[in-house]
Amino acid sequence: MQQKLSTKLCVYFLGLIIGLCAIYHVGVQYDLKQTRQNSTENLEKLHQYFTSELARFTSIPNLVLQNTHMLDLLDNETSHDLKPLNEYLADIH
Repeated sequence: MQQKLSTKLCVYFLGLIIGLCAIYHVGVQYDLKQTRQNSTENLEKLHQYFTSELARFTSIPNLVLQNTHMLDLLDNETSHDLKPLNEYLADIH
């Protein structure tokens, strides 16, 4: 009788260990899935942010090349008043 009880306890204990391991595995897989999903969303947001930030500056070279103060500065080696050019650059930023 005592051997039957010991065998039953071992079976129950083994079942408990297997159940806990299964629950742990499912929990880890769920956490990995959530982390992967959050990382993908954050990466997409970061990509959109960098794309929009870089897009802000794509027109600046053309604007600068069309500015008369910039063209005068590049054409002449004489000293110029840089205040209008600096104000223009500050405005387009």
